[in-house]
Amino acid sequence: EQELGPSSDLSATFKRVDADGDGCISVEELKELLNRLGEKYSPEDLEKQIELVDKNHDGRISFMEFIEVMKGGTG
Repeated sequence: EQELGPSSDLSATFKRVDADGDGCISVEELKELLNRLGEKYSPEDLEKQIELVDKNHDGRISFMEFIEVMKGGTG
């Protein structure tokens, strides 16, 4: 029961960041999120951030990769 709330929150957050609704967060979508939060990163830094959590090496963050990061894991 308690897991439904946090999972739903993560799902809603992911959907807000995944602007085009393709099921993954791209470098551009991550940049947009960070800009809204007042954070400025170079394209290279954004790519490095994605690489840290991109387990399947497709250059994007899937929902499962996103959940892993939000729960505090990167490896």
